[in-house]
Amino acid sequence: MAAVFLGLAGSAHCVAMCGGVAAALDRAASGTGWRRSGFHALYAMGRLGSYALLGALVGALGHAVGTALPTGSQLGLRLAAGLLLIAIGISLAGFGRLRGIERVGAAAWRRLAPLSKRLSGLPAPLRALGLGALWGFLPCGLVYGAAGVAAVTGTAASGAIFMTAFGVGTTPAVFSLGVFASGVFAGLDRWNLRKLSACAVVLCGVWTIAGPIFMSSGHDH
Repeated sequence: MAAVFLGLAGSAHCVAMCGGVAAALDRAASGTGWRRSGFHALYAMGRLGSYALLGALVGALGHAVGTALPTGSQLGLRLAAGLLLIAIGISLAGFGRLRGIERVGAAAWRRLAPLSKRLSGLPAPLRALGLGALWGFLPCGLVYGAAGVAAVTGTAASGAIFMTAFGVGTTPAVFSLGVFASGVFAGLDRWNLRKLSACAVVLCGVWTIAGPIFMSSGHDH
């Protein structure tokens, strides 16, 4: 649920960052009405699949690191995840960018981007799924920041679930923007809503840090 909320809170950022992609894919979708909506649904499924794969990879890596660390260090990993969420919120508010994370994403994207040309010969539904999957790996500080949180969820499966839930949270805004690319949802990028979303993500980070502390205090008493 926290991951879904994170995706919902970051929707204004998603609209600002991915609005052009959604509009371009809308122009590439053939047909009208339900057929176009079906293509956008396939784009969304491909994007969620990429998020799940990314979550599984970082979850497995986080599990390996956590297993190698001394007992009790999980609290430190939780603290790091909370601080990362706070950094994401500050970035969403427009105060700085997660440049280190975005550079990692950009390096991965340079290797994946040429695959889009190979998708042109596939049947339309498979092409839509493939383009959606590539879309999921665009260098975005919010996505790769969420992946950093997924890395401390404990296992590959929980990391995949976390990132899928995050993607589900972003889907309503991005899907609606694609289907109604005329600008109906441009208001989501207004200053006040961006700041409100950023504050919500920062509060998620504060709670991520404070939760184990409160639980530990409860056990002590």
